[in-house]
Amino acid sequence: MTTTRARRAVGALVTAALTLAGAAVAAPTAVAASSSSDAALRWGFRESFRSYVGSPANRLTAGTRIVPNKPATFDPAAAGTDERRPYVFPVASATEGATTTIRTSGSVTYRFPAHDFVITLGDIKVVTTSKATSVVADLTVVVPQGATHFTPGTFVSNDVTIGTAPASGTKVTRSGEKVTVAATGLTLTPKGADALRSFLPAGSSLDNLTVSRAVTKAPAKVKTTIKRKKISTRAKAKVTVKVTASRTTPSGKVTVTATKGKKKVVRTARLAKGKATVTLPRLAKGTWIVKARYAGSSTVKSAASGRTKLVVR
Repeated sequence: MTTTRARRAVGALVTAALTLAGAAVAAPTAVAASSSSDAALRWGFRESFRSYVGSPANRLTAGTRIVPNKPATFDPAAAGTDERRPYVFPVASATEGATTTIRTSGSVTYRFPAHDFVITLGDIKVVTTSKATSVVADLTVVVPQGATHFTPGTFVSNDVTIGTAPASGTKVTRSGEKVTVAATGLTLTPKGADALRSFLPAGSSLDNLTVSRAVTKAPAKVKTTIKRKKISTRAKAKVTVKVTASRTTPSGKVTVTATKGKKKVVRTARLAKGKATVTLPRLAKGTWIVKARYAGSSTVKSAASGRTKLVVR
């Protein structure tokens, strides 16, 4: 983009400005939780950066220095004027597993012509694993014609991991069918610093974030199999329960119930790889009706099997 010396000089200039702007707010900002049930990421990137770009030193008209691009908005639940507030990015989609990825919509643009940059941050994803929470985003840096410190041009970096937080700084809570991830201790990665053209040094603190989303549970199917459907009173029936669901292997508890008139026998087991086998006690003579019910989990709905006859002679 330009010489290393020039980049370092401007990086030092911007870092100094950010230090002055954020002297009273060195710690990352905790984004206020919203009372809305809408799925959204609440994050402000970095409070001192917002203060720096949104300050009167930036001669652009207030309201044009920092602009969220729809459907992103300033967070109405946060204190302060708009350009000092963090943002709300609606959740567009989510995938859950060993790695959970929550993708959002919208972007935010920072303009500071006197300091030779227009930066747009968008297509933000929050990626959570057992080891860390990462913020992945697209970054576009535009250096206008006539810039004194940088070579003019548009510099695009897609799917850059701009910030990471340790697993110890990540908290996941569930309430009904809503899941919220809160991450603290986010810092700018070297790749993020490079994508920002060294406006901020790697290791810089980023704001804390919260992202909430609705969990759509997968429907389940429950099937019971009895190897021998006709047994003597001296034998014990074995009931195999198989629970299936799309794109996941159900886990959790199943309950097997055998009934004959007013008599009822109940046994429970836990699924292993979607299956469980229950051994019923010795039963009295007659025709028993066997059913299984899956209790469900955080990602799979509860469900019940059909009726299977077991004849005891």
